Amino acid sequence: MLFLIAEAVDAIGTTFCNGAVDAWGVDALDEAGFEGAKHGLFSRISQLSSLGFMATALIGAFVGSVNIAWPWLLSATGFLLSALAGRLLYERPRDVAGQGHRAMRAAVRAQIGSGLRQGFGIRSIRLLSLAEAITLGVMAPYWLQWPLLFKDGYGAGVWVVGWVFCVLGLGKMLGAEAAARILTLTSARPRLLSGLTIGTGLTLLGAGFLASLPNQALVLLFFMNAFQGAREPLALAWFNEEVAAEARATLLSFRGMVATAGGALGLLLGGYVTDLWGIPFAWKMAGALCFLAVPCYLTLRHRSSFSLAV
Repeated sequence: MLFLIAEAVDAIGTTFCNGAVDAWGVDALDEAGFEGAKHGLFSRISQLSSLGFMATALIGAFVGSVNIAWPWLLSATGFLLSALAGRLLYERPRDVAGQGHRAMRAAVRAQIGSGLRQGFGIRSIRLLSLAEAITLGVMAPYWLQWPLLFKDGYGAGVWVVGWVFCVLGLGKMLGAEAAARILTLTSARPRLLSGLTIGTGLTLLGAGFLASLPNQALVLLFFMNAFQGAREPLALAWFNEEVAAEARATLLSFRGMVATAGGALGLLLGGYVTDLWGIPFAWKMAGALCFLAVPCYLTLRHRSSFSLAV
């Protein structure tokens, strides 16, 4: 019951910050006079996040070997520190401070309605959000399953999960570094993201076939994370360029909502398939379903064709 309560609190908090944090950063860059594509910056954010995940994964694996409850206490501490940092950075808009609760509720309802209309009505927003929903739906079960598979495959303790996570995190960091250095035409983005998505699907599919060989499966998942590490910042930068500044937070939240719905469906379907046929078969199916995101990218055409900065 306490886990369910914690997840509910996390879901509510994620809902409020979903989209707003990225929009906050992008708007700050615009206000500072930053010009050019932002995929390199999103790549650096992804790398920093991966470094943090790798460090905490090793710490969590070590303390989890001593007492499995300690990682949860450390995670709770991390949430509290994040809340403190966010509170120190937060600046309350002056035009909002004087509004009453009734006016605030009306403004929120209007913003939600506007976001849904724009999200479903604008073709590029709709297709890019659908691609994220498919990708997250495919990946969500995998994130919960790989620790079980490698722990059993290597026949080791909980500590091995931390080291495997570092290998996978390194792959994602290298992919993000490649994305930061990519120089390509905007019109080539659909093909580039399609290729990265196909690479993700093929490597996850291959890992399903080699699941009984943990070393070989780990190599394939390393490359899968590299493909994902390159795809994510490029996709996020593309999405940000499709929306106006005043609608950025709302439409990023729409993207997150659609992606979260895809992840929830993926968890339910992936869990059901895993119960029936096991983790390797679930990965094979997920790898094949990953290809469904490719048409979402290929059917999009850009309005301009400027070169992306290195």
